[in-house]
Amino acid sequence: MTTVIRTMLGILFTAGSLFADVTQLVENYQVIQRADDDRGTCWVMVPDSLPQTTRFRITVTNDAGNSVMEQENVALETVGDTTHAVIIRGLPVGGPYVIQLAAQTKQAGNPGDAVKFGHILVGDLWLMAGQSNMYGSIRLEEDLPTLPYLNMLNFELIREEPHWCAGDPPIHRYPAELGASNMLQRQYPEATADEIAEMVKNKVPAGGIGPGYFFAKALYQQSGVPIGLLPFAIGAALADWDPAKPNQGRYGFVQRQIQKIGGRAKGVLWYQGEQDAIFGHDTETLTKPSNIYPVSTYAAEYKKLVEALRRDCHNPKMPVILAQVHGHYHPPYYHAEGYADQQVEQKALSGNLLRGRGWEKVREIQRLLPETIPHVHTVPTIDLNVADGIHLDYPSYTKLGPRMAYVALPYVDQAVPSRTEIRLKSARWIAGGQILVEFEGVVGKLLAPGKPTGFTLRNQQTGLDESWIFKIEFDATRPNVVRLRSSGAFPKDQMQLAYGTGPTPYANVMDENGMPVPAFGPIDITE
Repeated sequence: MTTVIRTMLGILFTAGSLFADVTQLVENYQVIQRADDDRGTCWVMVPDSLPQTTRFRITVTNDAGNSVMEQENVALETVGDTTHAVIIRGLPVGGPYVIQLAAQTKQAGNPGDAVKFGHILVGDLWLMAGQSNMYGSIRLEEDLPTLPYLNMLNFELIREEPHWCAGDPPIHRYPAELGASNMLQRQYPEATADEIAEMVKNKVPAGGIGPGYFFAKALYQQSGVPIGLLPFAIGAALADWDPAKPNQGRYGFVQRQIQKIGGRAKGVLWYQGEQDAIFGHDTETLTKPSNIYPVSTYAAEYKKLVEALRRDCHNPKMPVILAQVHGHYHPPYYHAEGYADQQVEQKALSGNLLRGRGWEKVREIQRLLPETIPHVHTVPTIDLNVADGIHLDYPSYTKLGPRMAYVALPYVDQAVPSRTEIRLKSARWIAGGQILVEFEGVVGKLLAPGKPTGFTLRNQQTGLDESWIFKIEFDATRPNVVRLRSSGAFPKDQMQLAYGTGPTPYANVMDENGMPVPAFGPIDITE
């Protein structure tokens, strides 16, 4: 019986789930998305050759072999198009579990052949989406332990037929045709070409490190809820995720994989925007290096994406936690062959100024997304370091993951009060040419490692930054306020305020929890 059941399970998994909102159990290491009552439900398809009157015994044990749940004389039920399904209800949050299903003969208590699934978790599924800073292009710098509460769905970026496995980095894994050998060379710099070729042949996991592993580790430590990661990130602009064009980009792939795992998920981790910031045009759609919609449409397009993900994951209030893009330490891109023709009018501008404005626009759009889309959070990266000019370095990912977990926790543990990342509240002029900048979401007080920096005034008429701010102070009586002192010898009505400007900003204000102030602006300063 075991062989027959496993054959049918494999066929059905390939075709996709037939019963939305309930996970079909098909293999080891699966993660079952818990419901609002902190219980999980799954179903198993059994052969049609079994009589409809067959009853089943269900046993669930933990990794120590202790009984978690036991049910006798469980009848077949209808799920989707099949009448030969056993539904397992009431699975408690936790794991890893061993779930065993056995047909019972006419003699009560005498089970027949059994089918067994191991390393099953009941918890929350988190989509990881965006581009290279999410999937990670740098190598691991230490051996990271296997976390028993973390599993992942491995489809090697593009495989339509995935499999569940332990959540060991690399989380985003490369197939041979998308550069597995290059990623393995980064992971194993001392390996010879022949050794790398052998690794590719043996399907050694190839990839880098991103924030996902560190997010899962921090979130579980605070909540006790197991986690399943769905690694969907791939290098592309936001346009590639357009849900209105599922057959022309990434969204259709995501949609199909979500259907296979039960059609539900807890939340989304997002890190993307670099291509839009570097290559994007304010008002025109471009085609290189990928399809890129106008930067001016980024917010509207992102809202469409969030709405589509919430619809397809059957979670209208699904939290989306995105990383505000960092910076770019490279020459102007339009000198590269093939790009000059689509940016002719921009070649006359200063390269650094042009690059900086693109990054500022995307950062500001991302900062403002929580104001227009409920349950969206923008976590800053402006204080972090890079490894290669655009990708965060290893220590930075170890910080970013917990930052994302910090704002995710109230969605996972209802006992934790609502919280946010640091958000800009206001900026206003006061006497003596001073500016008071107030933030919300501050834990403890604002501070800086060393001399606080990052704020600048921008002249609206010239578009240039002017160095009128000579001192940045923290207010002892108001721990969420920064006081900016300026010379005052300039027309205030022409000035706007910005923080973390240009393609390579240095900004270091944060709170006692280690959460940075977001890059913002330029914004108007009120009287």
